[in-house]
Amino acid sequence: ADAIKGIAADSAEEDAGAPSTAEAEALVRLIATALLSSAPGTPTATLEQSESLLASDLGADALDAAACKRIAAVADHIASRLCCPRDMGAPAGAHVRAACVVAAAVLTAA
Repeated sequence: ADAIKGIAADSAEEDAGAPSTAEAEALVRLIATALLSSAPGTPTATLEQSESLLASDLGADALDAAACKRIAAVADHIASRLCCPRDMGAPAGAHVRAACVVAAAVLTAA
């Protein structure tokens, strides 16, 4: 939980505000679900539904354009800060990083 709070605080953008811990946790659950429920290297189908999956996790009222922007900032932050081999092996890191980049792109377009 402390790691999620740190990610949320570190990824805050001035114009989007700080993401809540719940938003950061929802993103991490989304990334994990996408990676575990997809064929290796193809989490894109799940991540293309990022907005609807996050809305079901956070509640539709909680997911407005500003929330999407904050959550996208968290995904960008994780992708840029992920360190291999410190955090995980290179192949796993590449998959997590790619999933974060796709999620951020989908949420930014929302």
